[in-house]
Amino acid sequence: MVFRTIAYEAFDDLFLLVHGPTDPDLQDWKALMKEARHYRLPKHLVLAGEVQLTPSQRVDVVEYLHFPCKAAVMLSSPLTRSMVTAIGWLTSKHRAFSMTDLEGALQYLDIAPERLDEINRRIVELQRTLRAQV
Repeated sequence: MVFRTIAYEAFDDLFLLVHGPTDPDLQDWKALMKEARHYRLPKHLVLAGEVQLTPSQRVDVVEYLHFPCKAAVMLSSPLTRSMVTAIGWLTSKHRAFSMTDLEGALQYLDIAPERLDEINRRIVELQRTLRAQV
């Protein structure tokens, strides 16, 4: 599913979320939260880049992930990664990774290395679709 500022795909045991270059707009965020509630997958991979969620959006994420799962969040900013790390201390679900550490994120999610190419292909496709929305 592709919105203007966010795109996601749910497949196998993974919920893959890719943010565009800007923070998610309110309408996109609400639609994502409504749609995401249909998926209770054990693994979440989020490519956030420079995106920073508002305090209410962070609450939405914690409420959404109120089931057994892991979330690997890939971010560009070391400061934002430290914020996600702090959230992870509270939830025991989140772990932050740099945007260049897809292998580390997949390892945290217990995803077999053989799936790297497939997941990377899906990421590239979602990113391409988001760029076309701009």
